[in-house]
Amino acid sequence: MKQHLDLIDEVRPIKDFIFWENEYPFNPVVSNQIISTMIEKKQFIDIEDRKICIEYSLLKHLSNYSLLGLSYNNMNVDYLRININIPNCYDKYETEVKCLNENEKRKGLLSIYQETILNKAIAYFDTLESIPRGELIFEIGACCNYGSSIKSFQQATTILLDILLFNQNIREDDIKKIFLKNL
Repeated sequence: MKQHLDLIDEVRPIKDFIFWENEYPFNPVVSNQIISTMIEKKQFIDIEDRKICIEYSLLKHLSNYSLLGLSYNNMNVDYLRININIPNCYDKYETEVKCLNENEKRKGLLSIYQETILNKAIAYFDTLESIPRGELIFEIGACCNYGSSIKSFQQATTILLDILLFNQNIREDDIKKIFLKNL
């Protein structure tokens, strides 16, 4: 289900924000170089399997375009495995969400963004007493050579993980609150 949300914040006007649940804007391509880590905790929470993706661009920040998607598989294990399975930039990507230079928007992510996502996810779960158990796979991404940044992918990672852990039927207002809280 694709939702194009109108988000307006007086401090940070938002150009575009799209949220997908149980689908992606394009099919993931398996990377030949998967980055992976495992987090072990003593307390776990059970959440349902999900597939979510966000794409956004901020109006007043030239380096704030991000597209990032993940799937979560609940498993009866005593750890959370985090995988980054997004290939390096490969094909031009056209979408209704604009970035600084449309000709430089690509499916896939630079390795610096992949490492940023993994580090942010680890830091996110390190702050929680209870974490989901199973496998979390970041498997879809797109960036703009001139309109993306490490900060934009840190924000996108936190937004996605907040949505994942919301663990209820998420409504448009809930998504807006999560998004605006993390900018």
